[in-house]
This record gives sequence, C-alpha cells and structure tokens, in this order.
Amino acid sequence: YIYRNGRRLDETDAENNSQPPSVFITGAGNGIGAGCAHLFAQRGWRVALADVDQSAAQHILRTLSAKSHHEQHIAVKIDVSKESSVKAAVAKVMKSFGKIDAAINCAGIGGDQAWLQNISMILTI
Repeated sequence: YIYRNGRRLDETDAENNSQPPSVFITGAGNGIGAGCAHLFAQRGWRVALADVDQSAAQHILRTLSAKSHHEQHIAVKIDVSKESSVKAAVAKVMKSFGKIDAAINCAGIGGDQAWLQNISMILTI
C-alpha cells in the first residue's frame, strides 16, 4: 500500500485531486526502480525517473507514457554519489511537477570495483 501523511492512498485519490501525486525514483532505469515506476504510474502518479543511465530512464519513460493515464512523467539524469547532481535532478522535477510527494532510492553503484566505492562511501559517513 502507499501512504501519504499517515493515510492510505487508493487508486481514486489521484483521480479526485486536480494534480496527481508525484514520485521521484532513483535507479529507475532498470530493476526494482523500473518496477516501482510502473507500479506508481499504473496507480495514477506522475513519475520522475532518475538514473545515471539516461537512455535507460528514457526507455522506461516511453514505456510508461504508452501505458499510463497521462503523459506527465519525466526522465532526469542523476549521479547519486554527487550532491550537485542530486540537487539539479530534484530542481528539474520540482520545476516540472511543482512538488514531490514521495521519493524512492533504488540507485546503487555497480561494476568491478563497486564494493570498494561502497566501503569508501560508508566509511566517510
């Protein structure tokens, strides 16, 4: 279930509001992030697909736009390891949607040296 302000939302909430709720999803270009994007779009939410691989996010955007009630989804490039990139992506979404009702972080660091980068990031926190 999806909750906002402690209240469970159902599919009609988006229909009863003049402006549908919006969700910001990092790592939305594939995997769990893409799955979350499809779920929220099916429930009438506007989806901001944020991913370091912009072509992957654009692919999911085309899929959502073809299946959803409205075409108010957007794709933005983001590198969650860089604060300036996160701020720029959030600013783009705010400019397009005017609000962010929910955020889901599915971004991860992959590749051969991913575990070293993850340890380094954790140790600096």
